[in-house]
Amino acid sequence: MKKEPFGRQYYMVLLAGLCTSMGYSMISGVIVKYVVSLGFSLTTAGFVSGLYASSALFIRPVGGMLSDRFQEKSILRVSAPLFALCIFAYGIFTSLGGFAFVRILSGMVFAVNSTVTSAYACKFIPRSRTGEGIGYMGLTYTLSMAVAPGIGLAVFNSLGARAAFFMAGCVIALAAVFIALIKDDLSPKNIESCGFSFSNLIAVPLLPLAFINGLFSFCNGIIVNFIILHAEKNRIANPTVFFTVTAVVMLVVRPLAGKFNDRKGLPFVLVPAFIVSAAGLLFIGYLSSFWVMIAGAVLTSLGSGSGQPSIQAECVKRMPENRRGVAISTYFIFADVFQGLGPLIGGAIADARGYTFTYNVCAAVLIGGLALFLAENYRRKKSLSRV
Repeated sequence: MKKEPFGRQYYMVLLAGLCTSMGYSMISGVIVKYVVSLGFSLTTAGFVSGLYASSALFIRPVGGMLSDRFQEKSILRVSAPLFALCIFAYGIFTSLGGFAFVRILSGMVFAVNSTVTSAYACKFIPRSRTGEGIGYMGLTYTLSMAVAPGIGLAVFNSLGARAAFFMAGCVIALAAVFIALIKDDLSPKNIESCGFSFSNLIAVPLLPLAFINGLFSFCNGIIVNFIILHAEKNRIANPTVFFTVTAVVMLVVRPLAGKFNDRKGLPFVLVPAFIVSAAGLLFIGYLSSFWVMIAGAVLTSLGSGSGQPSIQAECVKRMPENRRGVAISTYFIFADVFQGLGPLIGGAIADARGYTFTYNVCAAVLIGGLALFLAENYRRKKSLSRV
């Protein structure tokens, strides 16, 4: 059977998402350094940096609702330039209050923009290729995290903070160009059933999947924040290679996992994803050599790189097309929360029991997630059989 093509419009949205992600990733690694350079403490800098994620968390459901109520292209034509302006403004404010305000505003705009971009891309993905299409969407983030932080840091160190913020803003502004090139119907949507209500902010039937997805984010947050310290404690050379390997594996596995998800279904992909990730966390926990670290990177990235996009695709598949936005925003709810909680809880556990125990706990969390998924999948099959 011949595959339905994604089409030009999908690739334009993909390029717009890549520009936004690249621009944000360019300055994500220099925010704390910049705030400290203004004369504030490391604790204050960490707090200000965290305001971005906090504001994004609370506004994301609104982004999903807006996507369902209004034409996505119209929203993105406003949000992309506004996000670029926020990044430009980073280099203007030198007071803590002013910078914190812009940080919060940029987080809110990013939450709307990223949610609507994902929902808009889904509009151009054939239903039979949802998993594959969402897998390619995830590559934009993976590619950005692999390349952009190094570029941003190099510009920051050689030309200064304002140059880094200006360059990042220009990259984000390119997203508006790609959005403008999309040919789409901008007639008003039928919003008769899209009033401002809890059900239009959160897709309650998707919360079990969103929670299961959040468990991957919880463990990823701990991996990212503590792998360098853990490796250095065990005298492992070149620990940053862990992130390079992770990015390379995800670039390969995301689209492949999407294809398997479309053909075989979510359990076929997600059950091995949990097991492989848990095994990878055990490798990281009992870190004894460089190659054990690489094995941990490969296994954890195979697991989360296949599991999380497949869950996102399933969320989109389970909701009608006029609720793509709320499907996307609900998918991110626990991911946003647990990504932030991971380092806090992981740090407390590591202080009390050490890094090995911390990563063992993460492995247990994922095995618990597998049990929850199997139970949820059984419950859903049983309820569908009664219909």
